[in-house]
Amino acid sequence: MRRCFAILCATVLFAATAMAADGSIRIRAASMTARSDGTLVAEGGVTIVGQGITAHADRMTYDPARSFLSLSGNVLLEDRSGGKSTGDTMDLDLGTMEGGIKGGEIILEPTGYRIRGESIRRLAPDEYEVKKGTLTSCPGDCPDWSLTASKIRVKKEGYLTARNVTFRLAGIPVFYSPYLVYPVKAGRQTGFLLPEVGFTDARGWEAYFPFFATLGQSADLTLTPETFS
Repeated sequence: MRRCFAILCATVLFAATAMAADGSIRIRAASMTARSDGTLVAEGGVTIVGQGITAHADRMTYDPARSFLSLSGNVLLEDRSGGKSTGDTMDLDLGTMEGGIKGGEIILEPTGYRIRGESIRRLAPDEYEVKKGTLTSCPGDCPDWSLTASKIRVKKEGYLTARNVTFRLAGIPVFYSPYLVYPVKAGRQTGFLLPEVGFTDARGWEAYFPFFATLGQSADLTLTPETFS
């Protein structure tokens, strides 16, 4: 048994690919080493495929005994539903698909909503909890519109709930609510639609907050409150 383990370690040291003992994930990297406790360490262009996810990072530590994956450096995680998560570091339990993300964001597909946060907790493959988070559909560090909240909980193709919410236009706070429920579904769903923001010489900054209500299979109603400076 010891001789077999030594052969395995030597193989991992010089191979560019490896597979977990149970075949659950495949790993590719520039270099890989296996520690005496069975933990696998990979560095340089790391790619992990399996368990319904594809992940990329600069460095990876994988503990097969606990099915626990730790990633760091330019982390990108994609799941089979098309959702994406990025971060500086990411921990993931492959058994429960729970984990944590630092310094990153999640992108909810197919709606394209982006949620950033001081810390992001993956509660399930399609559910997240975010502390000191920001929701927007715009890319970049200063989006046209955003919602910031002390705590956000969101389920893909479901609803987002948030506490201590501030709505911002180009980073400027314009509206506050202690609590918010917001649909993040792609199909017809009663709730607020994406706000529209603009600027004119006559009215200054303008913002529209359309509210869509389903009244049945063949009827609906859209109300659009507006504000301007």
